[in-house]
Amino acid sequence: MILTFGGIFKKKFKIGLCQLTVSPEKKTNLASAQKSIEFASKQGNVELPLLERLLQKCAEDFKDKHGSPSFFMLSELAYIHSITIVGGSVPELDGNRLYNTCCVFGPNGKLLGKHRKVKTSVMSLKRKNH
Repeated sequence: MILTFGGIFKKKFKIGLCQLTVSPEKKTNLASAQKSIEFASKQGNVELPLLERLLQKCAEDFKDKHGSPSFFMLSELAYIHSITIVGGSVPELDGNRLYNTCCVFGPNGKLLGKHRKVKTSVMSLKRKNH
């Protein structure tokens, strides 16, 4: 892909797309995402968008390392493989508010930004710390 910024300069980079089979099991989804990210990064991809609703039934508190295994796994994988990861979406619990959140991690593993959609169907979600 060639990215152009107002005709001033061009930057060429390779993007990979990860489409995962989603399981009801959180650990299975995280393992599948990790395997796909590692495979795609070995192919020379520098940006990897993941699917929406990576984890469907478990809200995570992104501020708590032990309460948010997916957030910290994606951050760590971005750092280890020096890639940008667009992390699909994960139910995020922030205080008493619930969001469907997509996080973007840079090659240094740092959070570059996140997009939150208000989660309206709270009945199907429960907070779990796995």
